[in-house]
Amino acid sequence: MEEEITLLLAAAPLDDLTIAAKALALPDGQVASWEKKWGRKAEVFELTGGAGAAWTAVEQQAAAGATRLLTQEDPPPQTVYRAESQASEPMLVKLRLRYGANPRD
Repeated sequence: MEEEITLLLAAAPLDDLTIAAKALALPDGQVASWEKKWGRKAEVFELTGGAGAAWTAVEQQAAAGATRLLTQEDPPPQTVYRAESQASEPMLVKLRLRYGANPRD
C-alpha cells in the first residue's frame, strides 16, 4: 500500500495562499498551475536491506523536535529524497510513501 504526499516548499509566503489552523481545500486549477510552474521530480535513494525497519528511538526523538539531533554515528535514514530547485523559487514535489508488511508490493 502507499500514499502520495504533495510537498510545496517556499522561502516566502505565496501571494495567492493564506495559511490557517484549519485544513484548506485548494481548487484543482490552482494545484495544477503550481505543479506546472514549480513541479520537480524527486530522486529516491533507498537503504539496502532496510525495508520495513522501524524508527529507532533516536530518530523518533529527533523528529519530535527534542533537543537530540541525529549524528554521523546514528544509523542512516531508510529513504532519502533529493530534488533540485532554485532557493528563490517555490518547489513542489510528489512523494509516494510505501507502507505495510512488504513495502515493495
